[in-house]
Amino acid sequence: MVKQKAKSGQDPNAADDAGDTALHASALFGAERCLKLLLEAGADEDRANSHGETPVLVAAQSGWLGTTRLLLEASCTVDARRSDGATTPLLLAAQQGHTEVVDALLQSRAETGSANRRGETALLLAAQRGHKDAVRALLGAGADDLPRQDGATALSLATQRDHLHVALLLLEASADKDKALKDFAAASRNDWLAIPAIRFGRWHFSVF
Repeated sequence: MVKQKAKSGQDPNAADDAGDTALHASALFGAERCLKLLLEAGADEDRANSHGETPVLVAAQSGWLGTTRLLLEASCTVDARRSDGATTPLLLAAQQGHTEVVDALLQSRAETGSANRRGETALLLAAQRGHKDAVRALLGAGADDLPRQDGATALSLATQRDHLHVALLLLEASADKDKALKDFAAASRNDWLAIPAIRFGRWHFSVF
C-alpha cells in the first residue's frame, strides 16, 4: 500500500490532525519496510507532529532498533527534542532500558550530557530504574554522573532503589572514588548492604 501511494504521487508527508505522518506510524510500530519506502519516497525524517515529536523520538521510545537505525542512516537529528524541550531520543531509550537503541544513538554521537527539564540525564534515568546494560553502554561512551536539579545523582538513586549492580558500575567508573563511596554509604537504606572498598586497586566487599 505504501509503495502504491508513493507511485500515485501522494504526499509522503501528509499528516493527520495530530500532525502524525505515515513515518511516525511506521516508527511507532517498528514497520521497517514501510519506513524505508517512505524515506525513499521523500518523507521528511525530521517532520515533527503537534507535540514536536519527530519519528526518531517515537522509534526510540518504542524500542525499535531497526526503524531507529533507518532514521539515523537517513541523517535525522539524533538529539531532536520535543517542542516542550522535555526529552531526546537517548533520554527516552535509556529510561525504558532499550539498550540496543541506546547503543545505536551513541554510535551516531548522541549527546550524553543532555538532560530533561528536571536535569535528569540518560545515565541518571537508566540508573534509577536499574537498567544495568544501558548504564554500562552510557558509561562506555563517557557519560558523567551529573546531578539533577535537586542534587540527586545516578549513584544515589540507584543505591536508594537497591540496584546494587548498577551502583557498583557507577562506583567503578567514578573519577573520585572516595567521594563516590561516601555518597553510596549515605544513600544506602540498609546497614547490612555490602559496599565496595578499594584495596590494592581492586574492588572488594565489606559491610558496615
